[in-house]
Amino acid sequence: FYVGWYREFTMESLEAAYDAVAKGATLYSASNVPFFATSGGRALGTSFAICAMLKALTRKEAKVLGKPSAEALKSASGRLGAPIEKMAIVGDDPLCEIRLARYGDSLAVGVTTGVNKRPHFEAQKGKFRPDRVLEGVSEIDRVLLRPSA
Repeated sequence: FYVGWYREFTMESLEAAYDAVAKGATLYSASNVPFFATSGGRALGTSFAICAMLKALTRKEAKVLGKPSAEALKSASGRLGAPIEKMAIVGDDPLCEIRLARYGDSLAVGVTTGVNKRPHFEAQKGKFRPDRVLEGVSEIDRVLLRPSA
């Protein structure tokens, strides 16, 4: 049973999902982050919320296939034909892209273009701190592609 972005979620949907998982369906999730940045600001991550309800009801953990997961990182590496340790994962969410980078030995780069600003990235502990924080994606060329410039 795969859970993704589903803003039209209802109690009937929850009952159907519960029935499937309770009967043995494997629970998969598109993402495991509580919020996403949208054009209107912060929005609840529906797959996170739905899977939390299903876990409470069934005690089954969702296997995350999207961000952040080792599967997503391996898939990107394969599609790009680049080794994971040569990749830079760039994103505006310290709970999503920075953690995604940490599933491998990828460079973790935060950008402050979403709802998270520099203090959100700097507040992350240990391995979940980004290697770099940029004010926008326009800095990628200057900072990452030509670091000596």
